[in-house]
Amino acid sequence: MTLTAVKDQNGAVIGYVGVLQDITQRKALETQLLQSQKMESMGQLASGIAHGFNNVLTAILGYSQFGITALGPTHPVTDHLKTIRLATERAINLTDQLLVFSRRKPIEEKVFDLNSLLIDQGKLVNSVLGAGIELVVLPEPNPIIIKVDCNQMAQVLLNLAINAKDAMPRGGKLTITTSTVTVDAQQLESNPEAIKGQFVLLSVSDNGVGMNEGTRSHIFEPFFTTKEIGKGTGLGLATCYGFVKQCGGFVEVESELGAGTEFKLFLPITDEIGLDPEPLSDNATSSGGNETILLVEDEPLILAYASQALRREGYRVLEATNGEEAIELAKGLSGDEIHLLLSDVVMPRMGGLELADRFQYIKPRLPVLFTSGYADQSEFGSVRNPAVVGFLAKPYSPKSLSLKVREILDK
Repeated sequence: MTLTAVKDQNGAVIGYVGVLQDITQRKALETQLLQSQKMESMGQLASGIAHGFNNVLTAILGYSQFGITALGPTHPVTDHLKTIRLATERAINLTDQLLVFSRRKPIEEKVFDLNSLLIDQGKLVNSVLGAGIELVVLPEPNPIIIKVDCNQMAQVLLNLAINAKDAMPRGGKLTITTSTVTVDAQQLESNPEAIKGQFVLLSVSDNGVGMNEGTRSHIFEPFFTTKEIGKGTGLGLATCYGFVKQCGGFVEVESELGAGTEFKLFLPITDEIGLDPEPLSDNATSSGGNETILLVEDEPLILAYASQALRREGYRVLEATNGEEAIELAKGLSGDEIHLLLSDVVMPRMGGLELADRFQYIKPRLPVLFTSGYADQSEFGSVRNPAVVGFLAKPYSPKSLSLKVREILDK
């Protein structure tokens, strides 16, 4: 409020004029902006933690598998090693969720119909909800084509269903709808994270207990949960948020105590048609090989593990701990002596992307296989010859490493 004194002809104050300005919307936008900045900072922290864990988990996963293979199924220690591997896989799932939240999880985009995914996942969602909750799916009549990671999209849908179930302890109704919408300037004014244009809208709403403003402002933060200790990790909604942001969309939430909750996921529309080829089958086998692989990895545990895994398959392995060391090693060899460059993406002194670029002068068209705990595969387009580039996400097992190496070499 601004006050201005009103004076008479003699200069005496005889009153005041006050001007009031409604700043409710401005304060709301400032709060949303601060929340968005906080989420960005938390994402950076989460990605760093997850990357560090993925390096450690890669070694644990690999060496436990080495032990299981060496001892055989009847050895008394084998069961202990299998338990270690199982615990490692659970830890990998947690770090994956952190990477999705921070938008640094490698994604495998596919073009598909979102409505078909909802129908396919209906039975699974129903089994999660239980008998006391009615599931209503109302897809738009026409196919809704999006290009995202299909598996992550299914996980997001499951996470939202689980969250809705917890909000309806006495039963209720979960409604899932799809539609196409246009985000205009008016919506941008009320949500600083909104993006102008056409989007696919996936709405997941329940008629449960709802949330107050305090809870609603924290729901996307990792490890925030209103559940009892041991009943949840607090990563389900954080995963949803990170996935949608990584896809180039945004999320809105409407909720009131006693009036239920609606999550609105805005996903970009694609004009691409057709489906991407299916990924390599988990049941595929690798016959190994005798080619020479230049392995570049700055983490000693992973360097030793990956080297051992490849040598067991018959490959000759040359080791380097950074890009500069790899260049010096290659200078002492003829170009034909190296058949594959297997490199981590993030390394000191010289990272994998620059290393692959430099190698195009040493040996043009040398196949390159990148590994990383959180690399964005879109970055690989900057490599001079992206047609010979592959990617393997950490943590990886000896089998997945062998299969991917063989796949790249056979191209």
